[in-house]
Amino acid sequence: MKPSAALLSLPWLSLAVLSACGAPSPQPDQAAAPAVAVTLPSGRMIQAEIADDPASRERGLMFRKSLPRGRGMLFVFPGETTLGFWMKNTLVPLDIVFLDSKGAVTHVAAGLQPPGPDVPDWAIPRASGYGQYVLEIPAGEAKAEGLRAGSRLKFKVQIPKS
Repeated sequence: MKPSAALLSLPWLSLAVLSACGAPSPQPDQAAAPAVAVTLPSGRMIQAEIADDPASRERGLMFRKSLPRGRGMLFVFPGETTLGFWMKNTLVPLDIVFLDSKGAVTHVAAGLQPPGPDVPDWAIPRASGYGQYVLEIPAGEAKAEGLRAGSRLKFKVQIPKS
């Protein structure tokens, strides 16, 4: 299947996978989930919460009021595939970095802005790319770190079965 055809059949992700059943209800900034240190090409480290199961990928960073510099979320999938993310229920601007199975950047969607509360679903900002991992970081960090296709990030995580 061509990536463009696969993308059409995938549900969009809202800083996580958003199921057809709807988004979870708003929650205050959530307690820290398990985290991993992600080493950038510059040697700088980002502490990234891990979203490696359907529920944590669905919830992602939704409803978070802030995301400090040096923090993020690493979405972990069972294998490489075409992935789509959207900014529904996202309150902070983000850079979304797609990574292959070896941690190499395949695409950077920079500076995605949160939609207003009255924005219809079809107008919510979206990003898509190919990979096994997706790193969400505060908007501007990818550019500040010089992240681009081919850049390699280092981290160790368990690969989920689903």
